[in-house]
Amino acid sequence: MKQACLNDLLLELWFRERESRELCWTTKEGKRIPIKDMTDIHLLNTINMLKKAKALEEMEEDIDLVDDDTLFGH
Repeated sequence: MKQACLNDLLLELWFRERESRELCWTTKEGKRIPIKDMTDIHLLNTINMLKKAKALEEMEEDIDLVDDDTLFGH
């Protein structure tokens, strides 16, 4: 396999920067913000929202593991 050189890494950086311009976050108000333009507050709020969504998803999975007969004593 070929070892990466400086030009390869610069090209990779260019691709990532180009692609990141197309990625947007949509706020709860419906405003679209390019990820590269998100402020620190936007990023922190997004991380917190994703953590809460993940925790909720895990709780729902735990609930699905309990069958209805166990819940209602049948």
